[in-house]
Amino acid sequence: SEHTDDVAIWGSRRAVDADAWSFPEVVMDTPGLPDGNDVLYLGRDGRLWIFWALQVAFEWPSAVIKMSVSDDHGLTWGPVSDFGTGGGYLPRTHPKTLDNGWIIVPLYVEYSASAVMVRSEDGGLTWEAPTSILPFLGTQPTVIQRSDLSLFAMMRSGSPPQKSWKARSTDRGLTWGERALSQLDNPGSSLEMVTLGTGSVAVAFNNSTDSRSNLSLGLSHDEGDTWPVIRAIEDHTEGGYDYPSIIQDACGLIHVSYSWNSRTSIAHFVADEAWIDPLGSVLAVLRPTPTGAAGLRILLDAHTDEVGFMVSHVDEKGFLRVQTLGGIDKRLLLGTSV
Repeated sequence: SEHTDDVAIWGSRRAVDADAWSFPEVVMDTPGLPDGNDVLYLGRDGRLWIFWALQVAFEWPSAVIKMSVSDDHGLTWGPVSDFGTGGGYLPRTHPKTLDNGWIIVPLYVEYSASAVMVRSEDGGLTWEAPTSILPFLGTQPTVIQRSDLSLFAMMRSGSPPQKSWKARSTDRGLTWGERALSQLDNPGSSLEMVTLGTGSVAVAFNNSTDSRSNLSLGLSHDEGDTWPVIRAIEDHTEGGYDYPSIIQDACGLIHVSYSWNSRTSIAHFVADEAWIDPLGSVLAVLRPTPTGAAGLRILLDAHTDEVGFMVSHVDEKGFLRVQTLGGIDKRLLLGTSV
């Protein structure tokens, strides 16, 4: 159970050139109380932050958010402090750094099924009061900043018609509007977005209205308005594959970690953008050597036209008239078998 006194936050790491993850170690453990719902945030200064929910009365509505900072990428952690939002707020998805340096932390309110956001304007020294993204209809918001500097959020929803909610802010999260249902199915489960280096947006979500047995990656070329490409990571008839966490690394690879097979384990999936959309206009980055410099950049350019002929007419003698498809030089056709 996630509400017992022995629940702790564990961590494992994997070096770039390693074949396996390190043996799990306890990261945070409050004696006698359950710790959970932890999220990591890597600041522009290289410091690693952790935010998590501490259930002071062994239930989510009683949770208070705690935080700590590491100066050595999580090998050791500094003092634990109170985030200051009071009880009932929980983290779920990654905090983000905005264009002006603000840090935003998406949160949700367990007892009212609402989505909110907290921001820091001074690098995490102080935190402003929560601002409402979506009241009463959606939880566990995931937020990205678009190219026009507006913020775009999507939320988990367990209500009919089983679609994720979305909202937009034009003032960096001070106020929110344009609340509406999105086109993504949602069976009442969490989802998370990340903006890729190409400008496209990827989302990890359960692509179903009534089950968590399908976990998929979606790709948007208009920063979350539409999701024309969806490909399954897990597709089963039963079991839960849920609570995805998604990032893109410096090599361009997309990493998704998630609860596997009804929370019996944790899975780690790695792909590039071309895996999601193999026939789209994408930039795919192959993993370089761990110690390799930027090096030479190579562009491979091709088209997907079908080059050939289409029969347009068959006369009474059996002769064919054809039209060309693609770039064919007709001068090369004489004496050629077709």
